[in-house]
Amino acid sequence: MGKTGDTGMETSVVDPEGIAEQVEAVTGIGIERSRMIVGAFKEVFVVGVSKQLASLTMRELVTRKNLCLYLGTGASTCEEYVQQAFQEYVDGVHRDCFGHFLESVAEILSEGKEVVEGDDGVRKMASKDFWAEMSGDADFYVKLLDVAAALSPMFQADMESPYERLLAEAHELFCEGDAIRWDKVIRLVSG
Repeated sequence: MGKTGDTGMETSVVDPEGIAEQVEAVTGIGIERSRMIVGAFKEVFVVGVSKQLASLTMRELVTRKNLCLYLGTGASTCEEYVQQAFQEYVDGVHRDCFGHFLESVAEILSEGKEVVEGDDGVRKMASKDFWAEMSGDADFYVKLLDVAAALSPMFQADMESPYERLLAEAHELFCEGDAIRWDKVIRLVSG
């Protein structure tokens, strides 16, 4: 394992040029566009996820979901509550950042073609036809799976540190021992 840098991710043995070569081998889009995809993955997904996790506060986290849903799903301890809320947040961040990364890939491939954005763009980006249009390759949609696998060594987010920080914050704000003081959570959510 490598050391953890300012972004909270390992700065270990990741060879972006080697990954770009893998992307090029899988897709056949050329090394320059493959390098651009690797760069977009790092900036949009890796750094994007890290920044959002680093800035997350417990106050922000508790306002993201109806408290009754946590009670209804069985969150009875402070740790269960923070764990559920954190995992849901992380899942959303991953989805959002990866969606933005896919938009970047579409822009890299488009060569001047219009890239659809908004809700329609998200649905369209999930289609085989969209990726065939952007890349000129009817099988590019399937190749994206191999691209994602090639890029994955670049993503080593530190999930433990933000989770532990949020759990400590929850204990300060609304937990007594392992018990959740729902009255304090309600006051926190209500402002």
